[in-house]
Amino acid sequence: MSAKDPGQEGDEEDLATFLTSHWDELYRVVRRRVGNHHVAEDIRQNAAKGFVIWWRKRQPVQTNERTPMLFSIAHRKIAGYYREGSRRPVTPMEGGPLADDATISTEEEVLAELGYRELMQVLSYLTPAQRRAFELVRVDGLKHRTAAEIMGISLSGLRKHLDAARKNLMRRIDGLSEPFNIAASRGSSHD
Repeated sequence: MSAKDPGQEGDEEDLATFLTSHWDELYRVVRRRVGNHHVAEDIRQNAAKGFVIWWRKRQPVQTNERTPMLFSIAHRKIAGYYREGSRRPVTPMEGGPLADDATISTEEEVLAELGYRELMQVLSYLTPAQRRAFELVRVDGLKHRTAAEIMGISLSGLRKHLDAARKNLMRRIDGLSEPFNIAASRGSSHD
């Protein structure tokens, strides 16, 4: 039998290995969403505890279901944090950097200047898949492979959604008022 029963010693080793391999990345995702390292650590711990409970209660699960579940639990814990305190999320677009390992493009520089409401308005024009891909890679700072795994799609599918999101955002940003017009900020025109 290839699947281990929950609670076996090897299963607990798999759990520890899995959490260890995602520990830093989980913190970065939560930290970007909440903006405070103390709160981020608390939420990461609560997400890990929720994942351990899920892991121990589950039937044998496919390997590709683990990462999406961990980050789904973390996002629910983040949402709970904001619901409890009626706090407004501090997004990386509000003065902080985007993903540390991401190359900052002109459209992301413009997004960094947008206020929270404008950002949410612009992101609302994306399809759910485009928005999810954008949030996972550009806001949460996940690597493409991890984001694709969470979304349950191939790397090329993720890239397709990111490219479509970028193009859609560029069209929306170009339509905003003059201070946020990318062409104007570059000093070029589309004549």
